[in-house]
Amino acid sequence: MKNKIYFLSMLIVICLPLIISSCNTGRDSGYFKVTFSVKGGGCTVKAVANNKEIKSGDSVKSGTTVTFTATLEAGYKGVRWNFGGGPVVETTEAENKTLTLTVTADTTVTAEAIVKR
Repeated sequence: MKNKIYFLSMLIVICLPLIISSCNTGRDSGYFKVTFSVKGGGCTVKAVANNKEIKSGDSVKSGTTVTFTATLEAGYKGVRWNFGGGPVVETTEAENKTLTLTVTADTTVTAEAIVKR
């Protein structure tokens, strides 16, 4: 009987840290953070996912399409979008001021208003 108690105690001591470390830490697997901001002013940006406006820093499920829309202030003609440190997309006055991305990782988007000349 002592051996069984000792064995169970050791099993708990060894396995408990593994069980605790594998628990969900508050962020569900398959969800990614979407962060967006404006560089230098001249516009405001809103983001919509699943027909619902989201805030910068919210998380969405992997594969979710997020549409970012810039509203320009007077004196600006378009938007320069930068996302993930990668490609830059510019939209001009004749185009819609939106950027649509499918989220598959943590995503950061920055909008920079383009001054009219």
